[in-house]
Amino acid sequence: RPAPREKRQQTLLLIMDQETSTQVKHTHRQNITVYYVCPQSLIRDQLQTRYNNLTKERDQLQTRYNNLTRERDQLQTSYNNLTEERDQLQTRYNNLTDERDQLQTRYNNLTRERDQLQTRYNNLTDERDQLQTRYNNLTRERDQLQTRYNNLTKEKGHIQANKINISQCVHLCSSTGQYCQEGWRYFDSSLYFLSTEKKTWEESRQDCLERGADLVIINSREEQTFVFNLHLRAWIGLTDSVTEGTWKWVDGTSLTTGYWSAGQPDDRGQEDCAEIYFSKDDPVTTWNDDKCGTNHNWIWSCFKTLKWPPFLTFSLPHNH
Repeated sequence: RPAPREKRQQTLLLIMDQETSTQVKHTHRQNITVYYVCPQSLIRDQLQTRYNNLTKERDQLQTRYNNLTRERDQLQTSYNNLTEERDQLQTRYNNLTDERDQLQTRYNNLTRERDQLQTRYNNLTDERDQLQTRYNNLTRERDQLQTRYNNLTKEKGHIQANKINISQCVHLCSSTGQYCQEGWRYFDSSLYFLSTEKKTWEESRQDCLERGADLVIINSREEQTFVFNLHLRAWIGLTDSVTEGTWKWVDGTSLTTGYWSAGQPDDRGQEDCAEIYFSKDDPVTTWNDDKCGTNHNWIWSCFKTLKWPPFLTFSLPHNH
């Protein structure tokens, strides 16, 4: 019901909904005010309900807040852990970077050293090749000189073998008429006879003796080279037929310097007489022992030393 006019401004209006408020406004336009008053218990219940709802909302918000706080703390912890891991990784990264830089420096140094060594190696290789070329050239020159020397030595031997002491031969021929016949060679005051007959060592020596000579006795390296350069395979006046292994010359003297081939004398099957081989390369390693009683299709040689006046005694290397 309407309130008295004097209390109109003190009246508590509780507008329950929009529709009531609209009616109130409408009533005001007609200069009529209508008041709807709710009971106090209803207001209290409504407030309680709103309070409870707000309390629930607050509790929910508190719960959400607590949850967010926990999540924040967890995230903070995770962030701190990640920060520490990041710092550790950064430290490791820095250390690895330093190690990499050190390794790179060492690698660069080793690369420079390798390049220097490669350059030195290449230089040494070039020097070696040059030295090898020079060595090969010198070896060829040496071989050519050795060949020329050998040829000259042979020529010298031939010249010595064919050399005749004109004054001696003239004197001999005019005095005795001996030893100026074909088949004799002159060397160092001796004459050497070269036979083409096939004879044993004993027969060869007997032939020499009949010529007033004997099988050759070689007393020097020069004489050995001279006989070698006669290009013969011949008996020489050396035998161990009296005592095996004791080699003696036909004049009874013992052998002091021999010019045996490698492995000789080997006394294979009673080989007791010495021969000289021209077929060997080295003129001072040309002796061989052979069977004395075998006929050889070789040349034998005698030699005799010249004396003045010319009554000669000399021996010759045999050629078989």
